[in-house]
Amino acid sequence: MKIFVNQLHRSTVKDLRKEADKAHTEYWEWGSHATRMAIQRKVPFGAVREAIEHGEVLEYNISNRGTRHVLLGFITSDGLSTKVALDLDEKKISTCYQNNIGDKHRTLDRSQYLFNGSGGNGSIYRN
Repeated sequence: MKIFVNQLHRSTVKDLRKEADKAHTEYWEWGSHATRMAIQRKVPFGAVREAIEHGEVLEYNISNRGTRHVLLGFITSDGLSTKVALDLDEKKISTCYQNNIGDKHRTLDRSQYLFNGSGGNGSIYRN
């Protein structure tokens, strides 16, 4: 089950961000899926590094394998919103993608989210 940041306590978000900060990009091993997706989706490795180092927590979840994941988002200098999913337990980059800032996330499967992704403020993401 995925949880949007607006459904997490502020201290939890702060702790997740700290955990992602531990050692920046050198700390995070590129998973094979993340590498394949970065190449296929033409996500620059520099944008992934920026998202890890400066991104804000957008969502949190525990995978089917029982590992904790955090999705970070960062608006890069080229005006795109870069998203990076980190596996906090395996210390791997799980996947990455970019989208336009105005993306309304129409293809998002809200059934995968706690409370179907509604968090009271009407917005699922800030960027």
